[in-house]
Parts: sequence; structure tokens; C-alpha cells
Amino acid sequence: MTSIMPKPKVPDANYLTYLTTFPLPLRGSSAKDPLQTYAVLYTLCFPPATKSYLINSRDEPMDFDYAPSHLDSGNPNIKQGCRNRRVRLRSTKSVMVGAKLEIVDDMLELAIRLWAGVDTAVDTRRGANILKRVYEGPFAPEKKGVAASLIAHFFFHCDHPAIDTPILGMSPRMRHWVAAIHWAAQSCRLGLFSFICNLVAECALSLPDDKASYEGELKGDLDLVLAQREVFVGETGYQPRLTTICGRCLKTPPEGSQLLQCAGSCARVRKPQYCGRQCQKADWSRHRKWCKKDLDPASDSVDEAALYNMHMATDDSSNS
Repeated sequence: MTSIMPKPKVPDANYLTYLTTFPLPLRGSSAKDPLQTYAVLYTLCFPPATKSYLINSRDEPMDFDYAPSHLDSGNPNIKQGCRNRRVRLRSTKSVMVGAKLEIVDDMLELAIRLWAGVDTAVDTRRGANILKRVYEGPFAPEKKGVAASLIAHFFFHCDHPAIDTPILGMSPRMRHWVAAIHWAAQSCRLGLFSFICNLVAECALSLPDDKASYEGELKGDLDLVLAQREVFVGETGYQPRLTTICGRCLKTPPEGSQLLQCAGSCARVRKPQYCGRQCQKADWSRHRKWCKKDLDPASDSVDEAALYNMHMATDDSSNS
């Protein structure tokens, strides 16, 4: 991916017009299992990342299983939870009536049913038009935030149109990436850091580009999403299950170097990996509470030296 140079501000309306004009199928959507696509859309875009992560990591009671932290929405528990707690409660026909009456929850629900093809034909442009109405309409910021997260998800995962001309001054591939960052930032501005925002942040961190080359509006958008991810990580101890970046400096180690993994008692969903001993040592003050919490949540006393030595031992991340 090439570096981003300064660019003019692109109005939200331009993105939305593009989204609702071209046929842009979602990559990874399953025509044979629309409920799986529905589960992905719901778990990644509706709840805050903090809530969905905590439920997935079993740190609080669950209404039903869903696992956005590793995108395991093919898990029968997740799909059955979505089916029993959401889809079966309202027929798609009933949701369509509510959406026509501008009931915002029904509008958002209908959009993901149209994108997934749950009890209706897949119609991505119609779903996008509904999200456009939510985002531009007189609705609460938290509902607009869900719409923005869904739009970010769509740009992050949709196929590129089969046309050769640049879109809004960039190639389709680059435009979709820039749009995903922008809409993740818009979701954050509206008060929702969803798990799709986190995935956009992780993708940006894993790219080989120098982030300093992201200038102007795009740099502001990316900085905001990365800052929100730092808050999220601080609140949850979250660590990506499959990563190529250091949990401390957030850089990719040189080719051929193996990431060192904390060998403590922290749960896998909170187990960081490091590019070297220096970062592993430096991160102890931040990561300590998660090693301690998962070792013995009920105890206030712990052998600090033993805990630190356990942290510094190397674990084979290839087996994680």
C-alpha cells in the first residue's frame, strides 16, 4: 500500500452517494448461511467494543455468546443467540413496517437483514440507503454511531467495483481503505468505539506504511481511532489473537524475528506479544494487573517477583 499524501476533505455525502450507487458485495458473506453474516454485522457494529470484548472473555454474565474479538461468528452459540434474541423476536416484514415509519432501531435492523439476506433477498444498496437516512436524519448520536460503524464495516469488507476509473481521486482499493478509516472515526465521534473500529485500527497498525505519511483529514481520523483503541486496551487488557505487531511499541518486528509472548497466567485474550525484551520489560507496569487478575482474581496478595519472572519467560506464540 502506498503512502497517503495530503488530500482535500471528502464530504460524508460523497461517501454515502458512492456507497449507494455501486453494487458492492460484502466479502465473506455467506449466501448459504445468512445468519452467520448477520451475526458478524451485529457483533462487530452494534455494541461497544468494551462490552462485546468483556462478554467474549467471560468477565461478565452473558445474554448470549458472541465473539467479535476473534470473528468466530460461525460459532453455533453466536448464531443461535442472534436468532433467538433478535431475529425470531420480529419478522422481517414487521421490521420493514417499522423502518418505513422511521423507527430507527428497525431501520438499523432492516439494513443488516438486507445485507445478510435474513428472510429477504440480499440488497446491499437498499441497506446502504437506509443507513444513509439514519446517519443524515434526526436521530440520536448513538444510533448514528451504529450506522457509521456499519458503513465502516462495509467499506472495510466490500469488494471493489469492476471499473478502472479512480473513485473520488483514488483507486477503488485505496478509496475503500480511506473510507473505512473515516467512518470508524465518525463512529468514535458519535460515541461508539465498536469492534469494527478496533479492527480498522489493528489493520492500520499492521501495515508497513509510515503512519506519519497519513496527513490532513486522514491523519486526524486515524489518530482518533488509534487513541480510542488505546483506551479500549487499557480498560480490558485486550490483545489480538493473531498479530504481527508488538503489544508495547505497536511496531512490526524485522522480518525473521519472532514475537516474544508473556508466559504468565493472563488469559489468551489478554496475552501480549513483544518485539523484544526491552518492550516486554517496559510493558510490565501496564500489563501486570491482567496477569495478577487472571492468576487469582479474589486475592490481593501475590508474589510480585514470581509474577514478573513468569511474565518475562518466553512462551511459544506459535502454539497460541
